[in-house]
Amino acid sequence: MTQNLLRQGEQSPTTNWPTKGEQLYTTNWPTKGEQLYTTNWPTKGEQLPTTNWPTKGEQLYTTNWPTKGEQLYTTNWPTKGEQS
Repeated sequence: MTQNLLRQGEQSPTTNWPTKGEQLYTTNWPTKGEQLYTTNWPTKGEQLPTTNWPTKGEQLYTTNWPTKGEQLYTTNWPTKGEQS
């Protein structure tokens, strides 16, 4: 598991992401409608559809990640405890 620190509108400096079903810890998230850029994703293609994202310090649960170099598009950040 990797801790990923993001500032609003910045790119994620991480090269390693949690495996399927693990948790992505963050302290800051991009604002609504902005993109979370990554350089390396574990597996599976396509973008992760999300409607809401966790608040600062909350956990983002995932089961599927975009392929390497692709962008995670967001519109909102999930409410606490919800899964994307």
